[in-house]
Amino acid sequence: MGTQPIKFTDFGLPPIGGCPLNACLQVLFHSPSFISYMVSSDHKLKCIASDNCVLCLVLKIWEHVNRNMYCGNLNSELCKLLGCTAESDVFYVMSSIVSEMHYAFQRIEPSYELSPIFDSFGGIIEIQNLCQCHGIQEPTEELSIGAKVFINANENLQQAIDELYSSKNVLCETCGSEKQILKKVLQLPDIFLISPIRPELEHYVVPSTVNLGPGKKYEVIGSIINGTTANVKTYSGTFVQLQDKRKRGVSWHKVQNVDAQNSCQVLVYQSVCEGPLKFREVRTPKKMKCSTPIGSARSTTTAWNVTPIVQPAPPVTSGRRLQPKRLDYGVPLAPHQSSSASEKMSPAKSNCGASPRTPSQRSRKIKYVRLRSVVSYEFCCKDPKKFKHFTGLSIYNFKVLYNLLGGDQEIRRLKVKGYAGRTPKRFSVEGKLSSKDKLLMFLWRLRRGMPLRDLAYIFGVGLTTCCQVVYAMLRYLCLTFQGLEKDMFISAQDQKKKPKPFKPFPNLRAIIDGFEIFIQTPSNFQQQGNTYSDYKAHNTIRFLVGISCHGGILFVSPGYEGSMSEKQALKESGFMDFLEPGDVIMSDRGFAINNDLLRIGVDVLKPPSLDGRPKFTPEEEILTRAIASARIYVEHAVRLIKVNRLLQGIIPLKLLPTISDYVYVAGYLANFGYKTFQGSKNRNKKC
Repeated sequence: MGTQPIKFTDFGLPPIGGCPLNACLQVLFHSPSFISYMVSSDHKLKCIASDNCVLCLVLKIWEHVNRNMYCGNLNSELCKLLGCTAESDVFYVMSSIVSEMHYAFQRIEPSYELSPIFDSFGGIIEIQNLCQCHGIQEPTEELSIGAKVFINANENLQQAIDELYSSKNVLCETCGSEKQILKKVLQLPDIFLISPIRPELEHYVVPSTVNLGPGKKYEVIGSIINGTTANVKTYSGTFVQLQDKRKRGVSWHKVQNVDAQNSCQVLVYQSVCEGPLKFREVRTPKKMKCSTPIGSARSTTTAWNVTPIVQPAPPVTSGRRLQPKRLDYGVPLAPHQSSSASEKMSPAKSNCGASPRTPSQRSRKIKYVRLRSVVSYEFCCKDPKKFKHFTGLSIYNFKVLYNLLGGDQEIRRLKVKGYAGRTPKRFSVEGKLSSKDKLLMFLWRLRRGMPLRDLAYIFGVGLTTCCQVVYAMLRYLCLTFQGLEKDMFISAQDQKKKPKPFKPFPNLRAIIDGFEIFIQTPSNFQQQGNTYSDYKAHNTIRFLVGISCHGGILFVSPGYEGSMSEKQALKESGFMDFLEPGDVIMSDRGFAINNDLLRIGVDVLKPPSLDGRPKFTPEEEILTRAIASARIYVEHAVRLIKVNRLLQGIIPLKLLPTISDYVYVAGYLANFGYKTFQGSKNRNKKC
């Protein structure tokens, strides 16, 4: 791609109530490295969660303002997605945008260790502790974005940066002895974000350039003042001031001088390139390596010791905190944040002449913060129709089920059984997933058949944790419903007031039917023969379902091999243990269970057969129609079970150990929210 001047965008953004998000976006939209990525990005073509993706929203906003188009409420949606308010810290909002976009890229391209977003804004620091008591610790590498710089009364910004980027001796938090923290910058960003802190200064001068290490020069390209106003540098070298939709020119003298009325929260510096800034093609990073783009400010010939780049703590705003970031900011304290005893110690020598190690020569130990969930119960409740689409339950019925399980008090006590001989442990995501999120995750798995890896991504947890949560909720639901089996198997006396199709059968207690689910063909020949169904001509698992006269599912059997007859499956299922003398059971002709049920005083009602006769008698025709109009509802119950995506298609063999539990839970969940009898016009309508 040929070079061309970078096109800057000065079109305004709709106001969002004094939130610093607009100012942060304007600064990003005037950063050359960031513009280069947006021009060449194909992220929107690959992303499947565009409505909840920060990077997709930022790209949409940039496309609108770049074409001088009104972006509607896109920035308001981004503000809600990030959880920022008018009281939010500007530097934290800026860092959140960058880290969220970094995560969005890695969600689509998980094989890449870093991303073009981090390539522009991020740095990598190697940290090693030398303690007199504990000795030399193994070095670790930290990802970071920007820095908070503490400016003393007798310092300017450059001096404060030099003080921040210098090695220090501190006191060990464990033993109290002297500890030396060696820090080495392995990668410098193209765009350097600075948050100046000046408690003792009412006025200071913003330098046009700053230096980070030997030969690494940065030039100011923008600043955010008073939280909502952005001063940005255009291609011609002049500055403009942008506040929502308002735009006006501003002199460098006004940008440079910062006082109490002109409070500066964030400064943005760009690495100085040779010649004027030109558009360049953004290269895709090589897998598992950190490529160096043109104009990068990374250290390639020398390495220098620094103190850590510290991520600021998020502010508390009206009882709500900003959402956590994607990258790890868990580095030690900066010099101005250390204890008073530590500040009195003399700084350690900086070995600036040490040669750096290449990425292939060093073993990366990069730490990442846990992923933030894309969906949650609170987020899904905003759209009741989508909530029911993904879970099969209305919001009201979800709450009923949640309370039936015991609520948060019981669900958070669930434990995961480890290997043999180990004590079961609780989940390690108590602060990440709420109890309602755990139930929501299981319902997504059952209703939509979503793979566990996809569930782990959208709920922001690891794959192992997702498997543990889904399995624990499955077993807990099974145990809960099993405790209600006797109460749900309603007696014939309690079904005296029957719907119209069942009134001809006064002592009818249950209608029973069977269905089969296809499974993957086993490799074992004996299992192939045992699971092969002659009726379906496929390997299957057989289940039995019983409903009451009101259409509710009151019995679901365990799964049996497809070659087993319905008569044998009924005997082993335990269905007859619920029956009492004088009950009547309705079934299909295929259930040869008359003799077994007659022994316990239970009658069986089946459609009559011809037995070689040319036609039915008039009485038999009436009975056949009455039985058919009643048996149709057990087929509706089977459909409500098989409508769950997880039970459709061919079930893989790895799911066989839990398939009986899934069918059992799906059967009893079908009783939530369905009105089987509403008259002839609205029959079987979902509520």
